Amino acid sequence: MEEDKVIVWGTGAEAKKLIEKVGMEQIVYFADNNVHLWGKYFFEKRILSPEEISTLPKGYQIVISTVKYENEIRRQLQGIGFHNFINGRQYRVKCIFNSNHSGRKRIILLNTHDNVNAGDHAITIAELYFFRKYLPEYEVVEVPLSLCTKEMNQISQFITREDLLIVTGGGFLGSLWLTGGERNVRKIVRQFPGNRIVVFPQTMYFENNMEGRKQKEISRRTYNSHKNLTFCFRDVSSYHLGNEIFDDTVQKRYVPDMVTLLDRSSEIYPRKDALICIRKDRERIVSERSIEEIEKFFRKNSISIKKMSMLAEGDEVHTDRMDLLNMKLRQIQTSRIVLTDRLHCMLLCAVSGTPCLAFDNISGKVQGGYDWINEIPYIRFARSDMNLERELDSLFNMPSMAYEKESVEREFEKLANFLKSVEARI
Repeated sequence: MEEDKVIVWGTGAEAKKLIEKVGMEQIVYFADNNVHLWGKYFFEKRILSPEEISTLPKGYQIVISTVKYENEIRRQLQGIGFHNFINGRQYRVKCIFNSNHSGRKRIILLNTHDNVNAGDHAITIAELYFFRKYLPEYEVVEVPLSLCTKEMNQISQFITREDLLIVTGGGFLGSLWLTGGERNVRKIVRQFPGNRIVVFPQTMYFENNMEGRKQKEISRRTYNSHKNLTFCFRDVSSYHLGNEIFDDTVQKRYVPDMVTLLDRSSEIYPRKDALICIRKDRERIVSERSIEEIEKFFRKNSISIKKMSMLAEGDEVHTDRMDLLNMKLRQIQTSRIVLTDRLHCMLLCAVSGTPCLAFDNISGKVQGGYDWINEIPYIRFARSDMNLERELDSLFNMPSMAYEKESVEREFEKLANFLKSVEARI
């Protein structure tokens, strides 16, 4: 259809990234201010000059791919009498919603992670699996964090009162991760007062300082103002905090982290060496001395040490979420023992049957996650009175085991029934 014809302004790196996200189906031309590119081809589409654009008939929409020069190009287009234009983010929103036309009830999965953290991607993968397994009658529309941060007004144009809004799970409620995290959840709650909103399993943590108390009060007022809001908390501390600061109108549920729904323990690989995966950000509390003691034990026992980050590195940055997860999982699955203070590294050890000694972080979410899997013999939580050498020796020599997930599956069945219940709806 003519109204679907799109011209992308820009032929640089941002245009390439946009095409990677949305494809080429509706793009008929490119445009650029660089005179040396006029008449040439980019992704097999002709590059137009601004003058050629001014002569086009109605029915074309220009997508401005560059962020740096967006305002300048907007003024230029208006100067030649062309007013049908949007930016690349807005076009991505249109593509996301226009590609879903099944006519089924919809779940809008908001604020999914599009960063370089394999643990965050594991959450999204598990959530999509949850919907397929327990709620197949719903069509799922996924809107990533970067678009929720910048284009909430554009997103709201495509959402109806009947849509069930799900905010992705993670560890970004509270004052630690405001940008893209807590602030985005507040924005969603304010933007959709008439929708049913469910926040999937999260850790919530407000720092005990002036800024933390200020942010807690803002969140309290924001969430208490909504009439159909549910928080799923994945650890006891967050659940208690939610009950403390939110009114009874805000529903609170205690639910495992979504990644516990996965099972990769049937994939058997030869295991060797020790793997260390320790945070390098503000959430870390495990001491260098503890890590040195562990490394000393391994060297004393002639055990080689490997190190891994849950963040994408090098070529991994450009892989898709499933490939990134599989890369990290393979490093875990081929190790005899894993030492980590990252929640999702511990959980990936659990679902892959890999022995692990886990340390807590500043928000307590590692211990909170461990509470759901504390009966698994090959996952141990490091405590101050623990004999480290004895635990390390026990875990290193532990045979491979299958992941038992029956108990967490029962919790997810309860969550699915809650989402489908008539009583929970407006």
